Amino acid sequence: MTPWCFDVDAKIERASIVSSFTLKHAALCGDASSQGGGFGNHKMSPSATSGEFKFKFGDGGKTSHEVTVREVKAIFGKFVKEGKLTIESRDGVKMLIKGPPTECARLMKTLTTLKSQPANARDAYLKGLEPCTRCKEKCQVNMQKAEEKQRKIVEAQIAAHEMSAEKKRKREAEEVERRASKDAAKVSEELRSLEAKKDQVERMKAEIAKLKIDIVGERTSLLQEKESLTQSRRELEDEKRLLEREKGLVQEERDSMEQQLQTLKTAKLKNEEEQARLASQKSELESKRANLEEEAKKFADEKTEFESKREEFAQSKAQFERERAREGTSEDAMARSVREEAARRARMREEARADAVKNGFKEASPSSFYGKKKAKIVLDDDESDDDNANTDNKENANPSVEDLKRQTLNRVEMLRKAEMERQLREKLARDELARKQHAAEQQKNQTKKAAMEAKAARERRAQQEAEFRDHARRQSEQAARMQKKTRATTVPTATKAMWDSHLSALERMKTSPEGSLGEADIPWPPEHNIAFFSQADGPNDRKKKVTKATLSWHPDKFEAKYGKLLKPSAAAKIKERVRELSSQYIELRQVLAST
Repeated sequence: MTPWCFDVDAKIERASIVSSFTLKHAALCGDASSQGGGFGNHKMSPSATSGEFKFKFGDGGKTSHEVTVREVKAIFGKFVKEGKLTIESRDGVKMLIKGPPTECARLMKTLTTLKSQPANARDAYLKGLEPCTRCKEKCQVNMQKAEEKQRKIVEAQIAAHEMSAEKKRKREAEEVERRASKDAAKVSEELRSLEAKKDQVERMKAEIAKLKIDIVGERTSLLQEKESLTQSRRELEDEKRLLEREKGLVQEERDSMEQQLQTLKTAKLKNEEEQARLASQKSELESKRANLEEEAKKFADEKTEFESKREEFAQSKAQFERERAREGTSEDAMARSVREEAARRARMREEARADAVKNGFKEASPSSFYGKKKAKIVLDDDESDDDNANTDNKENANPSVEDLKRQTLNRVEMLRKAEMERQLREKLARDELARKQHAAEQQKNQTKKAAMEAKAARERRAQQEAEFRDHARRQSEQAARMQKKTRATTVPTATKAMWDSHLSALERMKTSPEGSLGEADIPWPPEHNIAFFSQADGPNDRKKKVTKATLSWHPDKFEAKYGKLLKPSAAAKIKERVRELSSQYIELRQVLAST
């Protein structure tokens, strides 16, 4: 019975025709496919819409009618307080509902909530919606019946489970008894076989004890010979590797030296070119110096000639002054002024020449400024009207004072310019020489640096080679020590049966109770043959046995397998012995891998 129902009666009106029958009771139902059958448990689907709900009027037989909430067109609740309510669907069918006012009001509120409210509001309303008073008691009775039925089902399931568990316990007990009897028979059989094997082992031990002395002596000699051969082979291999490494280093050194030689050749060619250029410049400077010396000689000759002419001019001037003295007073005054002016100009020339000599200017001939054409000194008198200094007829040989002063100043200016040019050329030559010296110094420093780097590289290589040799020596010494140490723990006196028995004992140790294993309960391998080597074992067989033993006696694996089974008082001593045994296996593996 649905939990959402209403105690109302309804009649159907189609085309203004009211049905003669009355539909008793109304129930609210939902779409089971979309709601997952959860309407009966008051559970709503989050995706439910108002169209998924429908009102069912009647008892569900022929006289029933369903109205979907989506199809409701209008609700007429004007007379709901009188217990009347009308619902009209979209197809024009009306449901004339009549009942208690509270039931009619509840039906109208449910319909409007489902029609217009959102999903959260609908869910909250439906959770609080209860069935009608007439169906509420029936729902309680049905719920009690369902609970009683569920309780009986649970009791039946519990009884069945207990019965099956009892049967299972009986079967397990029988199986344990069968296994115990089988294990007892197997253990007795194994004990008998072990006794027989023990007797056989004792006999074999007696035989082995007889042969052991001879075998040990022969084996010792063979091992010594093998060790010497192995050591010599390793030394040869080390020497071969060292020779190959030295060969590579020599090749690298040769390549670097060839590269340095090429660099030095290039620098030498550059230096030769530079020296040739400097030699050419030196020859040019020497030629210029010779030219300057020749010009200085010419200038000295010209100076001597000039002095002689000046003396002649002084004599002619004195004669002219004597002649002028005979002329009038005005002419005497003019002569005196001329003489004073000439003396003043002579003093100025001497002072200018002294200044030039003091400032470092060399006297040069006019040919250095005017080419190979020899400049002639023209001395003009104040009364001369000819200004040309190179006339062929030399009509006036006595130059004037102004011309002498002008010529002297021009010559001094030219000397100053020539000296400045010479100083500029010398400065440029010094700068060029300083630049070349700096470049040569840089090249020298680079060569020195390259040589130092090559020396440092050789020292590093020598140090690396020494370290490599020390490392190889230490490795060989360590290998020799390990071989000597493992030789005493790998005497091949075991058999395949002893090896299999050792592995079986390790497996049986896993079934021991917790905290029950002491040091004497653990199947330790013999100290003279920790890997159970036999005379028939080859290199691969020995490696397999050592690998298996290493995995079995690894401290972490041993702790994981047997840690809880050890006695607390003996656990520390047992673990320490396991660690020592594991290190022996690791050294033995290294020795086997190197042979």
